[in-house]
Amino acid sequence: MSEKVLNGARAAEFWEAAKWALSTKQDTLTGRPGQVVGFDASGAAAVVEGWSGWNFADNGGFDIWQKGTEFDAGSRIYTADRWHNDNQVCRYERIDNPFTNCPCQYAMKVTAMNDAQWLSVAQPIDPELAAALDGQTVTISTWVMGRSAAPGIMWLGSIRKDGIPMDGQPHHVSATGVFHADAAAMVAIAIDASSGTSTGDWQIMTGVKIELGDVATPFSPQNKALELAKCQKYMLVLPNNGTFYAGVGIGAAYGTDKVKYIVPIPVSMRIVPSVTISGLWTAQGNGKSIAIPSSARFVAYEMSANAIGLCMENCPSSFVRNQLYKLETDNDPTAKIIFDANL
Repeated sequence: MSEKVLNGARAAEFWEAAKWALSTKQDTLTGRPGQVVGFDASGAAAVVEGWSGWNFADNGGFDIWQKGTEFDAGSRIYTADRWHNDNQVCRYERIDNPFTNCPCQYAMKVTAMNDAQWLSVAQPIDPELAAALDGQTVTISTWVMGRSAAPGIMWLGSIRKDGIPMDGQPHHVSATGVFHADAAAMVAIAIDASSGTSTGDWQIMTGVKIELGDVATPFSPQNKALELAKCQKYMLVLPNNGTFYAGVGIGAAYGTDKVKYIVPIPVSMRIVPSVTISGLWTAQGNGKSIAIPSSARFVAYEMSANAIGLCMENCPSSFVRNQLYKLETDNDPTAKIIFDANL
């Protein structure tokens, strides 16, 4: 037998002996899905406290509000990014986080403006995520408190938590079950209007979490730049910095009343978005400043990883074909373009 083979056999023998020795001196690591386990000071297996499992909910700490931080809603609109009202006549607003045991900076407050409102806020689950979670054990959790004679409710498909007290006291609630992918799947938090809600009833929530396993681990805020980028996949607001003169894109006229712009974007959006524009805008180019009328039509016609093609039509017949023009806010810090690719 060669020395090389002999040395290999000795190494294998040594390794097997070492594994046996270790196995007799140290506990086996065991735990439930969603738990992180390790060894304590005595060498015994123990759950690692404070570990936070990955959160599949977007903007669960309500940090990102690209469209504004207060809405009076009576129809289905998005308020905080990725969270929408469900046709309830309620006020939605960002407030400072009132939960001392939750590390979030902000929270969402919902106030009923009429009787018999659900005071609901919901986040649709992206179909790709729904497919990945299908058949998995999933836990949802949130910090919540409110004031109403009706109880609170939280759900993700068939995973539900009913009877949440709306007694003005903070509650950390969770529910666990098997998730089943559905085209309409969403995580939602509400007060149950079927039990009777009144004008002025309110609910506050933050630290919303969706995670694998049957354990509700503590909420851990994400880096806000990363959270913003995740939300911008579904909605992007430009220029979003409140400046009086902000250029958002440049393009060439392809007629006397229309321009095709290229608008740089920080992240690739989910789909080619719809476009809404508000405020005062001008087209700057060829030695002219051309005011954009409110009747102008904007359509996103293509998208790459870092830009959107934006067609502007129905403008004054003041453009020179093939000349370049910059799309710019006109001394209006409230002017914005909303690119909407929400579910």
